[in-house]
Amino acid sequence: MKKLFVIFITVVFTVTGCKNNQQTKYTILGDYTSYEGFIEKMNGNVEKIVERMYWTVAVADTFKKGNLVTIKERDSLKAYYDYEADFDSVGNLLSCKYLDENNKIVGDWQFSKENNKLALAQLTWQDTIRQYQKLKCDEKGRIIEAKGYRAKVDTLWYTYTVNYNEAGDTVVYLVYNSKGILEWKALNLYNEKGQFMCYETYDKDGAFTASNKVIYNEKGKMSEVTFFDKDKKVTETVQRTYTQYDAKGNWLKAVSKDTKGHVFISERTYTYIN
Repeated sequence: MKKLFVIFITVVFTVTGCKNNQQTKYTILGDYTSYEGFIEKMNGNVEKIVERMYWTVAVADTFKKGNLVTIKERDSLKAYYDYEADFDSVGNLLSCKYLDENNKIVGDWQFSKENNKLALAQLTWQDTIRQYQKLKCDEKGRIIEAKGYRAKVDTLWYTYTVNYNEAGDTVVYLVYNSKGILEWKALNLYNEKGQFMCYETYDKDGAFTASNKVIYNEKGKMSEVTFFDKDKKVTETVQRTYTQYDAKGNWLKAVSKDTKGHVFISERTYTYIN
């Protein structure tokens, strides 16, 4: 299963936005979490979500939960880390903690506000602050620019800008280096239901570099993700089925299978604001 975030070598984007006092019908799980590049709209006002992934043990025609997948195993598999994410009442991500198999925090993003808008994001990894971002929001409270700094030397690393469609979904990112030169861009594509369908990246000359494609089940949950390389050839497909949902329609238990034959069980717990 593909790792859905990159800590050091790629720019981290914000889709959660800097909403002010909007009432939200869903909470976005995406950037700064293990679902970076795979935006999921969770039903309701989620205050906290915790997700854990386990190996499976085959029993007759089904699978049962085995041991937690370790950090070392995840790195080898390029699988996402377990996490605990916290949100405010309008869906802004306030923190995301990455967890190891012993429930120890190995890294985390923390966010702070000014004038009720997200203003700063800070990444700590293995007890060391690695980078921080100064965030700028528009009149609707959405992030339109972020400047990333290397924490150790306190120098500008990158800048990215964000554009939105009429529905308010993030659709275009433009990424610049410390000298203000365009390095690459990314696109998020959505269908008429507002579901995230595809993430595409292009280099500074506009050449396609990579993408993914998402298919949903009848309940509107991600059931298949296919990854493509720069030649648009399939590199991997991950299929996911869900065995349990909560009263709001958010999934609680899922079984994921990749093209390498690995099978995992993932479990979630939610805390809601209302």
